[in-house]
Amino acid sequence: MLYICALRKWKKQALTVNKFINFVFFQVLWFACIVGAASGVVWPGFVVLGLFLVWQLQPSRIALGDIRLILVAILLGILLDSLWPMFGVLSFATPVPLPSFAPVWIIFLWIGFALTINHSLAWLKEKLVIAVVLSFVAAPLSYFGGHRLGALDFTMSVPMALLLLAFAWAIAFPLLVMFARYMQNKPQSSKALV
Repeated sequence: MLYICALRKWKKQALTVNKFINFVFFQVLWFACIVGAASGVVWPGFVVLGLFLVWQLQPSRIALGDIRLILVAILLGILLDSLWPMFGVLSFATPVPLPSFAPVWIIFLWIGFALTINHSLAWLKEKLVIAVVLSFVAAPLSYFGGHRLGALDFTMSVPMALLLLAFAWAIAFPLLVMFARYMQNKPQSSKALV
């Protein structure tokens, strides 16, 4: 009995440590992508994302649906972050592959962000209203931080651009959270982790 209690406590602590590492990895990825883009390079984000993927997608840490969530986030990121330059809301530094398209470094951020939804942000799966409010506030602040560090420029008034970003993210993030919740609750016909 003592062994079972100790094992449960160890698993809970390991889960907490894994969530913390997941959170830290995303913060490091954000800085690597933003500072890299501001400096005209994408390799720092690529390296950090690679390490993040290796860490998070180990069989002992992967959550059901992580891979599918990454694919959905890539599609959503390409769509959403390609609209901003197209409609004159903002322009990205280091616009690789095309100036009017979501740059690869921001897609790295979408992939990293998707990796947090089943892990350090998993608590939001049951609190959708908080997810809406949090994304409404945090996403524009993230873009503004990217602007201050030189990774992007607002091509319209900053308050209006931030408001548009807030509303877009108040829809996009809850969609990702709902997809993650769906994947978690979906009956699995096989033991596949994707």
